[in-house]
This record gives sequence, structure tokens and C-alpha cells, in this order.
Amino acid sequence: MASTAAAIALAQEDEQGCVCSKMIWAYVLSSLGSCCAIVMIVYSILQLMTFHDGIPGAILSIYTVILALIVIVAELRSFVPWRSLVYPFVKQFYFITMPVGRSIYYVFLGSIVFDPEQIFALLLGVWSMVVGLIMLAVNAKMGLPVYIDI
Repeated sequence: MASTAAAIALAQEDEQGCVCSKMIWAYVLSSLGSCCAIVMIVYSILQLMTFHDGIPGAILSIYTVILALIVIVAELRSFVPWRSLVYPFVKQFYFITMPVGRSIYYVFLGSIVFDPEQIFALLLGVWSMVVGLIMLAVNAKMGLPVYIDI
């Protein structure tokens, strides 16, 4: 399965000029995940500025910022010009380059942010977990593309 997914590393168009559905799903999930990570970073920085939850909350916010930045860098691999630039960093976390690894990572990141006492943290955690679960389901159903490092 991975070898056929690697073969479609670049978006190929059919006769009508339409991008294949795997690439559409990949770009939609990448966009949703990247937006979620950006909102997580902003939220975590605001939590740090207000020092709302004390030292443990500050440490968790710092972890969230770092982990969300890793997701953003991993999602940049879907764009050919960025692949060679982000590879030296992403190779340290190579599991996140595969759709299954990235989907589990989204669920993990959502569980870190998830806080039932704060509605925004609750929604943000659910958003991340849903993106991860949808990515896992779409990958199981049709196989998301695996990008070849250049």
C-alpha cells in the first residue's frame, strides 16, 4: 500500500484537469490540521501570558506550542518547494510524515489541549482529535499520499 501511495507523491491530473480525490483529501486535512495547530499556538501563548494555570499550565502551554510547530512543519511537506527545506527537521520525527503517524499525533495533541473546564480548550481539543480520526479513516479507506523526500 505504501509503495502505491509513494507513486502518487505529486498531484497528477486526469484528462479533465481534476486533481485526484486522494490529493483533495490530503490538502483539506492538511489545511484543517494546520489551522488547528496555529490556533493552538495562539491559545497556548495567551495561556502563557495570563499564567492562568500556574507552573503546570505554563509547562503544558510550552509543550503545546512546540508540538503544534512540529505539526505545521510536517504539513509543509505537502508542498514540493518546502520538502527539501523541512526534511532535516522532520527526519527527527519521521513517524509524523506518514498519514497514520500524523493522525495519531493529532489525536495526542488534542488530548493535551482538551480541558472540559474551558470551552475554547475543549473545542480545540475536539477539533484536533476529529481531524486525526478523519485522517485515520480516510487513510484506511483510500490511502492518503506519502510524499517522497527530495
